[in-house]
Amino acid sequence: MSEDRFAEELLDIVTDGDRVQVYARRDDLSASSLVVAAVAAVDGIEPSELTELAAVVDPDALDRLFETGRATSGFVRFEFAGHEVTVHDDAHLTVR
Repeated sequence: MSEDRFAEELLDIVTDGDRVQVYARRDDLSASSLVVAAVAAVDGIEPSELTELAAVVDPDALDRLFETGRATSGFVRFEFAGHEVTVHDDAHLTVR
């Protein structure tokens, strides 16, 4: 699947100045998958072309923090693939 089709099916992307707000279209998309898909879409590349997310953050821990139905409030911010990524508790993230 091309990155454009992948992004269209999974993400709603809103550009706001130097920030890109990314929202998951599906509840079953994990936080780590959302991060990889969003950064790839912002860079216009295939997700497989990115470095491993695990090099900067534990994907399983990130997914547990933001599981659907879990009463989590707050955010996690980290650098990934040359971007500052903020994962918010309301199933969206910001990429700078």
